[in-house]
Amino acid sequence: MDPTGRHPQNRRTPAEIRREHERRRGAGHTVVDRILGRYHDEFRRRVAVHARRYGIDPAEVYQSACERLLRQSTVDPDHEGLLGWVDNCIRYAALDLLKAARRVPEPRAELPDVPDERWHVAEPGDREWVADLLRSADVTDHQFRLLLLLAEDPATAARELAAALGVKEPYARKVKERAMRKLRTHIGLGSRELNAYLAWHQGRPCTDEDALEKARWKVARFLDGPPPD
Repeated sequence: MDPTGRHPQNRRTPAEIRREHERRRGAGHTVVDRILGRYHDEFRRRVAVHARRYGIDPAEVYQSACERLLRQSTVDPDHEGLLGWVDNCIRYAALDLLKAARRVPEPRAELPDVPDERWHVAEPGDREWVADLLRSADVTDHQFRLLLLLAEDPATAARELAAALGVKEPYARKVKERAMRKLRTHIGLGSRELNAYLAWHQGRPCTDEDALEKARWKVARFLDGPPPD
């Protein structure tokens, strides 16, 4: 066995690896050629919409979206839902740019003066919105209260969670673990999707683009909220 777990007789040759790479790259080029040829005006319009929504330079969104499309390997260029899928790619490209920009530290002289009391203040209705989402996940009372606390401040320590719930710290850790597991199951995240989403969310490189796209779509669907009664 080699380090990848393949038997020596089944190991891919350099030629096979090159053909696979060209096939994947070719799929992305086909999509880009189709979009920029047949639907270029609509593509530019969607780029402008997302750039304006997130306050980003449209040229950067255009370039980032094209690069993202080139990396795709599993999309069918003739699928009837291609344009909707491309719109999601543009939106994710804009969000990635926004996330990267927020990770760039600002010079100290340009930092805005924000009063201390403005930190960690939720927008009106946010708590009710999060509560509705959590109720749809059918969590226990302790899990519900713990997840609400984490939604307001994800960095809340286990000791603080335990104090807020009126339980001991080891029990609070178990409640958190079970609550997160139940929430992931409710959202429908598999292990690959979860790992890819966590890597992206924490700013680490993510090589599994397909799993990341699925994870972000599932999370976005969950955040749309439970269906109305």
